Amino acid sequence: MKIKSTELLEDLKQKTIQILKEARFYQSLEASVLNNKPAPSKWSVLECIEHLNICGDIYLKEIESRLLKSNHSSQEYHKLGILGNYSAKSMLPKKDKLPMKMKTFKFMTPVRSSLSTTTIDKFIKQQEHFLLLIDKAHQINLTKTKCGLAVKGLKFRMSDAMRFYTFHNVRHITQANKILGRESDF
Repeated sequence: MKIKSTELLEDLKQKTIQILKEARFYQSLEASVLNNKPAPSKWSVLECIEHLNICGDIYLKEIESRLLKSNHSSQEYHKLGILGNYSAKSMLPKKDKLPMKMKTFKFMTPVRSSLSTTTIDKFIKQQEHFLLLIDKAHQINLTKTKCGLAVKGLKFRMSDAMRFYTFHNVRHITQANKILGRESDF
């Protein structure tokens, strides 16, 4: 499937702006509310955000590195990869429901059950940085530039990696909103 590169990046930008809006709302809540777990085996809002921070530390470093090293000029259209597109789409919730349960890699699991609101501050900084990376992505070929994520040896097209990262954030912000009894607007 072909899509205009500018449309793809604009979609990522708008989703990230909405993610930032939600994160800034969380800053207005008490730490006790944000640390409340809906069930003993479920994550709290801050654990959802901490998970995204752990992933962001890995994914953003890789995305930025590949963006800066790319010597492939931008193209008007981008072709989505089969595996990358499937992986990214599998992250997106459908009407506030997560389409498929996924086991989190152990190294990406938040280990503390009581976190501070600085967890949200870090997440906001990551999202602001990602907006800058989206702007830089306009200058490269999103199909030819490859990017690895969590699975060693597996590389996605840059756009698929950026979509995966964004959709993963949408997934867990939706999960956090559900814990708070809020609807998500993605």
